[in-house]
Amino acid sequence: MFLDNFYRKIGFYIIKWLIINLLLGFLGAVLVLALKKGIFYLNQFFYNKYYIAPLIGSVIIAIIIYYLDFRARGLGTDIYIRYTNNKYPLKSPFRLLISKFLATSTTLGLMGIGGLVGPLLLIGSSMAIVIDKVFNYFKVKLFNSQLDYRVLSVCGAAATLGPLLGAPLGGGIFASEILYKSSLDYNDLFPAILGSSFGYYFYHAFLPMNSLNIDLALPEATLKEIFLLILVAIISGIIGQSFISIFEAIDDYFSRLRIKSFLKPIITGVIVLMIMKLLKVDSFIDIGDINQLVFSPLREGRMIILIIVKILLAMVIIGGGCSAAIVDTALISGALTGNLLYYIFPNIPLSILVIIGLSATLASIANIPLATMIIVSEIFNLNLSLPVIIGSIIGYLIGRPKAVFKYIGEE
Repeated sequence: MFLDNFYRKIGFYIIKWLIINLLLGFLGAVLVLALKKGIFYLNQFFYNKYYIAPLIGSVIIAIIIYYLDFRARGLGTDIYIRYTNNKYPLKSPFRLLISKFLATSTTLGLMGIGGLVGPLLLIGSSMAIVIDKVFNYFKVKLFNSQLDYRVLSVCGAAATLGPLLGAPLGGGIFASEILYKSSLDYNDLFPAILGSSFGYYFYHAFLPMNSLNIDLALPEATLKEIFLLILVAIISGIIGQSFISIFEAIDDYFSRLRIKSFLKPIITGVIVLMIMKLLKVDSFIDIGDINQLVFSPLREGRMIILIIVKILLAMVIIGGGCSAAIVDTALISGALTGNLLYYIFPNIPLSILVIIGLSATLASIANIPLATMIIVSEIFNLNLSLPVIIGSIIGYLIGRPKAVFKYIGEE
């Protein structure tokens, strides 16, 4: 009798989360595709044609924040962490979904800088809560406990990260691991991997070409190089912590400004317009073009300055209340660090330095060592190589005291 009851519960659990994740994966893939298409068309028809597009974008974002939902501003990751960890229930999820979607597409489409990881965490999670509301409307009660709502939220976030990153396993781990500083909860980890995998599958059914995956065959590191790799990982981890300090300083500056919150994006738009147009930053690198840093050392000083300026502008955009992600910027920062360290360690292959640099920087900034290992391995088609492991672990250990995301749980 006991075993019958046990297997009945397990069977219901498996079927329930299979069906839910199938639905979330499909909708997550549609959201990612729609967001990317929206950004592309805004870039093509407005950003590349009109000089003041960043200023127009900042005004639109201010309107969204003021009239639709103030939660649409900033990273999105902190809100996801807070309510998924049951610090408070998510209210008006549909309004948040729409406003965050519009704010993100406007930020990246009209301001030209930023990333999608953080906003999509919140968009996907909000989508999952909206689905629960729809089920409740039709009197279908599938989620009865706080744990169910937590798992649902994580699965929704994972369903958008898998297709975005081209990392079906890493997307699920990221959505779960980001919630805590030093642990993983299996209750949401495995359903999240399922949601991420379904999202990845549906996205590539719609759009077979994967923009992020880069085929990279890393050479084997010698024993002598391993000690140098550890040193490179330490340097990259420390740079990751410096990255956090700069971002916090920018964020604190905007927080202390004694003006209405919806006016801050407009100030940001003016700053971005002046700097980007003066230095022509808009023509350079995005996460999809990270292979430029992997395969050839940067030799032109202006090119290096442009990347650094673009990284700083991404921080200003987020600190000023526009909707973008810091994770994508961290990957670029780490890749740039590894690329520049090639001039100090020319005997180590450039690809190894870039991989260890971005792994250590991301793990240091976001406190996600396992997700970093898997995501970097999936993006670069690696077999969990030693540089990825060294970079992720050392970066995490250096960054443990301070992560860029607030509200991460302690256990």
